[in-house]
Amino acid sequence: MNIPEILFGMTMTLISIGGTVIIIMLIVRAIQNGRATRERAFKAALDRGIYDPRIMNPQPTGNGAASLGWGIFFAMVGIALLIGFVILGIAGDAALGGLIPLAIGVGLIAFHILMKRGQKDIEHNGDPIKFDPAITPTTVTKDDHGVLGD
Repeated sequence: MNIPEILFGMTMTLISIGGTVIIIMLIVRAIQNGRATRERAFKAALDRGIYDPRIMNPQPTGNGAASLGWGIFFAMVGIALLIGFVILGIAGDAALGGLIPLAIGVGLIAFHILMKRGQKDIEHNGDPIKFDPAITPTTVTKDDHGVLGD
């Protein structure tokens, strides 16, 4: 190896690591901005006399069909690869290439089924609580023993 190749390798490594760090920083910053925005909206609703916990913890809007769809896709790809490897006669050597997407697909389908069962057990209350902010204090403090009070 000569010096230019070594410098090129080091430069590419630094660019890869730096790019990854920048992407992670941008994702963390976006999450922090979203939390701050939800907190400001929650406080503004409290000031207007509305307690709505859905502002701070929004419920997912999807119906869960994405995990089922991707699960079926990965399971079918895994099955197709396994069948292809058997036909080619390399099932023993390449079975892992078909088992991995098959396992991912089965896992996603199981996740979808378990989440649907769990959603049936959750009771939803869609109405926010309204109160008069002039009469009801909105600050809660803890005393020396950790008990909530005014």
